[in-house]
Amino acid sequence: MESRALIIANSTYDDNHFATLPAATADAAALAEVLGAPAIGGFEVETLVDVPQRRAMRALETFFTRAARDDLLLLHLSLHGWKDTRGRLHFIMRDTEPTTCGRRPSPRRSSATGWARAAPALSSSSSTAATAAPSP
Repeated sequence: MESRALIIANSTYDDNHFATLPAATADAAALAEVLGAPAIGGFEVETLVDVPQRRAMRALETFFTRAARDDLLLLHLSLHGWKDTRGRLHFIMRDTEPTTCGRRPSPRRSSATGWARAAPALSSSSSTAATAAPSP
């Protein structure tokens, strides 16, 4: 059984519609340190900071598809988010454009655990926590 964590944090955004989140980078570094410490968390940790949407999507897919049934997975997101008119939560990546999901969003700080599904911005139609992934 492996314990793996993927931490994605965005503190800066290409579009000035989204305010900077200066604490996101520091939060990611502190969490990675604690989770990765053998005496505390013992997780294998991958941290992505201010990456474009495509890179984050590849990391998410690899993170979940590489998991065995008994693996412990922790996904932490520290970034902006918004809900579209259908109530779906979109996670805002560095290169997200405000109009990619319809109308201009109302940014909200989001730190969530769950699988993100491909859309112009990372999005999640459900927020199910992942503690294990099924084996192929």
